[in-house]
Amino acid sequence: MTSKRIPGAKKIAAKLSSEADPLNTKAVAWVRKYKATTNSMHGLPVAENILNRNFTADAPNRKWVSDITYIAIDEGFHAITSNHELLDV
Repeated sequence: MTSKRIPGAKKIAAKLSSEADPLNTKAVAWVRKYKATTNSMHGLPVAENILNRNFTADAPNRKWVSDITYIAIDEGFHAITSNHELLDV
């Protein structure tokens, strides 16, 4: 018997949820069942990896990271983006 539950959805929902902005575990599980939309087989330029997995910064506004995720909806896709400053305090 295999479980249809998505591992980690409950923990992710708890971590991202707040009293003012609650997050449903089922919604997180649904988002985690994503379809890969990245096509890396192209001849287009790719940005240099200047962080080289060094995600620490010693001063504000030195290192920023971002990500984009596409979520399928009836009309096509919605893009969700996030930007985070890497700062050790």
